[in-house]
Parts: sequence; structure tokens; C-alpha cells
Amino acid sequence: LTPIVCLLYPKRRAAVTNALHTFFCVGLVVLVLLIMFLLYRGWDWRQTFRLLAVVTASFSIIILLTPLPHRTHGGSERMQFRTLLRHPIFTALAVGLLIGTTVETGSSMWLPNFVEEVTQSKARSGVSLLLFGLAMGTGRFFCTNMVERLGVLGLFALACPLCAAALVLAACDVHDVVTIGCLTVVGFSVAGFFPTMLAVAADRFPHAGASMYSSLTTCGMGGGL
Repeated sequence: LTPIVCLLYPKRRAAVTNALHTFFCVGLVVLVLLIMFLLYRGWDWRQTFRLLAVVTASFSIIILLTPLPHRTHGGSERMQFRTLLRHPIFTALAVGLLIGTTVETGSSMWLPNFVEEVTQSKARSGVSLLLFGLAMGTGRFFCTNMVERLGVLGLFALACPLCAAALVLAACDVHDVVTIGCLTVVGFSVAGFFPTMLAVAADRFPHAGASMYSSLTTCGMGGGL
């Protein structure tokens, strides 16, 4: 979906991409609430996955019926992927996505495990992930306006130091509540990294196709791994 919105809104790519990716966080919050409710009602994980499969299939049908652009790059000629791979800016964006997603995924996965270890409560563990999703969604909502007011460099100039400070404080020997709060701040500050860097790639390489977005997202998945 990212290359589609970047093609449809070429003058507001960073803002629109952050707005689109806000719904990833909305989905995370809804999913956590749904699973907590189903577990409370006595469902097991197999029943839950069957329900999610039905939801996914329904979404697939909606997409098939939605008119979408026939291409995902601007202009009549498409930039060759091998040319893109040799460009230093593309390499820098790929490394940035790798690092940013490492922080985002590491924090979101560590936080509920940490809470469960400290409190011995799966419910509180789920609530911590819920808070992380809310913080990240709020961060991306703010990034939608911030990139238009401050620009991409201004956004990173504010978000990167905040993220680094929160990570350092979370790693210190502090109270558990402070650690949870710091990791939630990490979710807020890192929220705009992934969508904004994809938008920067679209601005720098408007004639690149969907393979550019796929390769950059793969770098992000590498950070997750």
C-alpha cells in the first residue's frame, strides 16, 4: 500500500505515508484487545487464528474489488533495480531501516516479556503491548504534521535523541515502572522512522517501482530478525 499512496500523493509523501502506517498501530491495538477478550472467553490460539484467517480473507476480497493504479512508479520509464542498488542514498536508507526496525521490533517484543517476567501476569503483559501500540500510533499521527512543518531532517533531529535517551534510561538499573515508561517512549519516538524513510526513498527515486519498497521493507524485516 505504501507505493500506491506515494504515487497518488507525490507532494505529501512523508505525511501521507505516516498517516497510512498509523493504521498499523490501530490494527495492533485492536488485535491485542481482541485476543485478550477471546482468551478471557476461553478461546485457544487455534480458534483465534481461524477467526483472523476469516478477517484476512474478507480484506483480500475488498482489495480485489478496489480500483488501484496499474503501476507504482512515476513517469513512463521505470528505474532499473540494479541501478538503484548501486546508489549510496539507497544504501543509507536500507541501513537506516535496518537499525530503526531493530529498535522498534526489539522494544515491542521485549516490553511484554519484561512485564510478564516482573509481574507474572499475562494480562498486564498484553496491556503493556497495548500501551506501546497506542504510543506508536500517537507518534505516527504527530509525524504526519511534523514532517510538513519541520521537514524530514527536523523530524529525525527531534526523534533520534529522544529515542536514544529513552533506550539508555530503560537499560539502567531503575524502577520497573520507569523501564516500562521508557520503552513506551521509544515506541512514540521511533514511530515515524519506517514510513518516513520509505517516503524519502520515493522522493529520491520516483521512477523506481514496487521492488524498491519491497527491498527496503526486507531490510526492515532483517532488523526485526
